[in-house]
Amino acid sequence: MLIQPRRFRSYQFVVKGEYSNAHITGYVSASGGGDDIYMMIVDDQGLREFSDRNGSSSYFKSKVLNSKNVNVGLAPGVYHVIFSNTHARFFAKQVEAKLFLEFD
Repeated sequence: MLIQPRRFRSYQFVVKGEYSNAHITGYVSASGGGDDIYMMIVDDQGLREFSDRNGSSSYFKSKVLNSKNVNVGLAPGVYHVIFSNTHARFFAKQVEAKLFLEFD
């Protein structure tokens, strides 16, 4: 996916109550400009806060420089993965993400 400067994309997913030991695994890579992107996992409130540029509480937040492996445990709930290029003034970023919700 291509993320323009000063923009972000979010994707919603649900961890159901019957999922035990749920976690998101996989990897994210970024190219273009400084080859960096920020990735976050937030709940509905965190997405609203981030969208309003009021900061946000997150379950996971990391700067992805070139590529990063991800393994984040999560309790049941509704979540959003955010890929943010809001820090960039000029350069769009090409982001590839292969993320999986795994559980017992």
